Amino acid sequence: MAIVILLHFVSYAIRLGLISLATLWWVLFIKFFMHGPSHALSFTAIITYGNIITPTGTLGTVQGLVQGVNEDLGIIPYSTYIQVLFFCKKLNNL
Repeated sequence: MAIVILLHFVSYAIRLGLISLATLWWVLFIKFFMHGPSHALSFTAIITYGNIITPTGTLGTVQGLVQGVNEDLGIIPYSTYIQVLFFCKKLNNL
């Protein structure tokens, strides 16, 4: 599992490093080719960690919980922030 996490961080570092040096059209090309490995390695590390911490007979429950935390806890603050910005902009336009 440590190798998967290391490869995950390396692929994200390469992706973000290339994006910081690229122009607009190269960013699309980099994201197209680097999104798959970086996201797949992240998903693999999450699933592997879920398998390690799972007690006997509760694999499905723990996998669902780990994936829910991974997907939903990142979306909730972001969507709340966007809604607050939209509401503030709407109040200023009145």
